[in-house]
Amino acid sequence: MRVLVVSNCYPPYYVGGYEVGCFEVVQALKARGHQVTVLTSSYGLKGPSHDADVYRLLRMTAPPVATAGVRRCLPLVRSEVQNQLAFDRVWRASRPDVTYIWNLGRIPISVASRAEQRGRVSYYISDEWLANWKADPWFQWLHATTSSRRARLARAMIRRGLNICQFTATSGELRLDQVQFCSRFMKDATLRAGVPVGHGRIVHWGIDVQRFSSDSSSHTLPQRLKRLLYVGQVVSHKGVHTAIAAVRLLHDSGLDDVTLTIAGGSVAPDYEQQLQQQVAQMGLTQAVHFLGLQAREALPRLYSEHGVLVFPSCWDEPFAITPLEAMASGLPVVATTTGGSGEIFEHEMTALTFPERDSHACADRLRRVITDPVLACRLAEQGRRTVRGRFTLTHMVDQIESSLELLADAG
Repeated sequence: MRVLVVSNCYPPYYVGGYEVGCFEVVQALKARGHQVTVLTSSYGLKGPSHDADVYRLLRMTAPPVATAGVRRCLPLVRSEVQNQLAFDRVWRASRPDVTYIWNLGRIPISVASRAEQRGRVSYYISDEWLANWKADPWFQWLHATTSSRRARLARAMIRRGLNICQFTATSGELRLDQVQFCSRFMKDATLRAGVPVGHGRIVHWGIDVQRFSSDSSSHTLPQRLKRLLYVGQVVSHKGVHTAIAAVRLLHDSGLDDVTLTIAGGSVAPDYEQQLQQQVAQMGLTQAVHFLGLQAREALPRLYSEHGVLVFPSCWDEPFAITPLEAMASGLPVVATTTGGSGEIFEHEMTALTFPERDSHACADRLRRVITDPVLACRLAEQGRRTVRGRFTLTHMVDQIESSLELLADAG
């Protein structure tokens, strides 16, 4: 089967787990003998590039004001044309049986419309972009009504010109014949936004359990329980500040040798600086360590060197990958259950859970795990069994492969 994967970012240049998961699925499909081509943006590079079967040609856009004048929106029109030309070029080169669309954040929705015009399309949704696709800057500008007569005339002329040149001026709907969601939560959120995806299938994220399997026996876990770990983006909605405040509370209660390692990059330097100031003000400079962004290859070692994963997210997580890796590695998890996380964590069974932004509750759960090795080992073992039973990459790719083959055969 020939598959064309489209995503806004693609490793090694990426922002979060959505793109990492895309990469791992692509590699798994290739390992199963499928011919997979990737079309992505030039994010992380100075300009477009092409390396083997990865084309980094798409342009990511910044949202303009919907009522902006024609001149201010000409760069957006230029991006539209360039992106559709890029899609056509790669589509003709790869002749896919299926186009598989992943993250289109900051990529014009007309790319998806173009793909649906060309052939069969499947979607894998792991954030809110599909729920909010009509906020796409191109769609917003092209269909804006609150503007001057001159601007409306210009829009009509641009739309007509694009049609004459056989470019796509997004009409307002996507077919969405086949849609897969990373969680029940994400599907429900998309339905609430009015997108007709009731037929969508839930395909939970999965991880390579061989890469993250625990080599250390459970009797070594108690010696590591005071070494807490956070892995993920260092941005405010991930709640890293809650974990830091919880460490201060643990120190105040007598557990003054507890440490926290923060492993992750940031696209929010102001927030990262705020965290550094928080650490200094709380007197935790010797206890909280910032490692920055870590290579994927370094994560198994990082998990093995720590005793508890803290996952303090305070936004509606589509479905988190990091806790799955930690659970497979034999770490107990203390976490919130926002969004799709509630489909992973069951309090007292697969994790100890706490309300988002509640540092006191977070500290209480951490204290229980740190001071009760029997509980910690039970949570670790149940977490490991849960991941191996429900959230493996093999299981995820089995479902994706069967769905894509069914779609391809339908044509």
